[in-house]
Amino acid sequence: ASVGKAAESWAIEHGWPVIYKNIGPLFLAKGAELCREGGRVAMLQPATALLATRSGNAERFRTRMFTTLAVEEVVNLAAFRAILFPNAAAPVCSIVLRPVAPDGAPVVYICPKPTGTAEDYQRIAIEKDDVHLVPVADAIGDPSIWAVLMWGGPRDLALVRRLRRLPSLEKIEAGGGASSREGVIRGRKEQRHEPFVLGKRMLGKQFPSDGLLRLNASSLPVNVDPMVHRRDSVDFSAFAAPQLLIKQSWLKDSARFAARIVDNSDGKAVLCSQSYVSVTVKPWLRRYLDSACLTYNSVLAVYYLLLSSGRFAFERAEALKEELMRVPIPDPRFGMLRDLHNATDIDERVSDLLGLKPAERVLVEDLIRYTLPDYKHSTRKAYRGDIPPSPGRRRTIRTTSDGEIEPELEAYCEQFLRVFDTGLEAENVCATIFQEAAGGRLPVRMVAIHLDWPGHSKRVRLEPMGTSGLVELLTGLDRMLSGANPEQGGVFYRRVARAYHHVQADGRKVPTVYLIKPDQIRYWTRSSALREADEVAADAFRWAQDAGPGGVASLSTSPSNE
Repeated sequence: ASVGKAAESWAIEHGWPVIYKNIGPLFLAKGAELCREGGRVAMLQPATALLATRSGNAERFRTRMFTTLAVEEVVNLAAFRAILFPNAAAPVCSIVLRPVAPDGAPVVYICPKPTGTAEDYQRIAIEKDDVHLVPVADAIGDPSIWAVLMWGGPRDLALVRRLRRLPSLEKIEAGGGASSREGVIRGRKEQRHEPFVLGKRMLGKQFPSDGLLRLNASSLPVNVDPMVHRRDSVDFSAFAAPQLLIKQSWLKDSARFAARIVDNSDGKAVLCSQSYVSVTVKPWLRRYLDSACLTYNSVLAVYYLLLSSGRFAFERAEALKEELMRVPIPDPRFGMLRDLHNATDIDERVSDLLGLKPAERVLVEDLIRYTLPDYKHSTRKAYRGDIPPSPGRRRTIRTTSDGEIEPELEAYCEQFLRVFDTGLEAENVCATIFQEAAGGRLPVRMVAIHLDWPGHSKRVRLEPMGTSGLVELLTGLDRMLSGANPEQGGVFYRRVARAYHHVQADGRKVPTVYLIKPDQIRYWTRSSALREADEVAADAFRWAQDAGPGGVASLSTSPSNE
């Protein structure tokens, strides 16, 4: 609902900014004014306006809210928009706060995701990785943190912040080296005659399919319609050579954004509709258009925008102009556009130019391969069986048609062990994948990470077990977890469980971490291995510190924190 005169007067009187004339956040402010000191305010709010918008008023509202009120919890329901509120124009979030000054406690940020089953229409399942603790300073100073943690984790946040320090078209424009604008707005009623647009080449709804990174201007039709919307900008300086055109919407077929460098022998401008952004740079900076075009056509642009663009992350398959302009680009290098034949070549080139580490490449690849299809998947259609489940919701493969055994779980274990190899320089760390007998598949999978097993023959080994034997092992772990944390339940109560125990080998106890999770690929990705290995490493470090010099930390008595 829009802000009326009474609400606007109240906002001015009490010093609360109005976000895009949206009255929703003002109800939150008014509720805090009316609430007693010992009470709480809990309200549904427009998620994009309150969490993602970067306008001056939005940032001022967030700053005041997080600095003067004790915000305890934010639940981002954007992923449930089509399920909870099918006719809603925008996604929502819930905010819980107390009308007192913040005490330094972090904000609990919860981002539940649909399961793709009938369960979504009965309840909202909150999993461990859906819960984050956001420091108040980050809630105020980093608007993108809400999008990053909606679809990613701490490592993604670190990568996005590193990428943010790189060059971008926004930074070049701020320095006076570039000019940008959205395309021409036509309009049907409120029009004006604009001579500039006559006789110019005009790009249609889609880029022609005959070029990977370049657009042949001579193949475009000439515009003969002089009318534009009367409120359209009169500044056409961004339609000049050298020119880059960027499609604002994410393309479902390619699962990418798209951009093209304009090749125009006569040097004249190419026009486009408002579905595109046109960028021109000073002639001596034209190589930055090459690096930008390369990046916008890569999966890195999709990764960055999903984790930084409030519009793309929360509601629509497109990004705002200013969000597109913030995409990081590498410094230009000689020959950077040579020998590129397909999208895979582009992805590799961008990863190399940006200096992505192996673990960072894993984050990008898994988000594109699993998280993004889940996000764009129709839960209602998937539940009815109209479309197959997205890749992340399929069951793990025991043996491929090529004879490869446990491809997902082996990759998960290798990535988990690599964290200990590189981060802790741990020796004698290995893993066991437990596999039930054919025809007796359980709904969960289990792996064991052995933290100190000298002389172990294989880094990752497979242990086939009868279904009854595996159930017996799970039952033993269930009793152990239930005894350590009765209020949290055991293996069979939790969707995801982690148990610290040991195995007997050669007369010694081998510290072992058991990980039990549903039989869906999304729980066994390499990026989930990175996150869980970080947590296990932090636990091991803390226990070593608690044990003191010369002491030994006992994993068998350490409770699971899942």
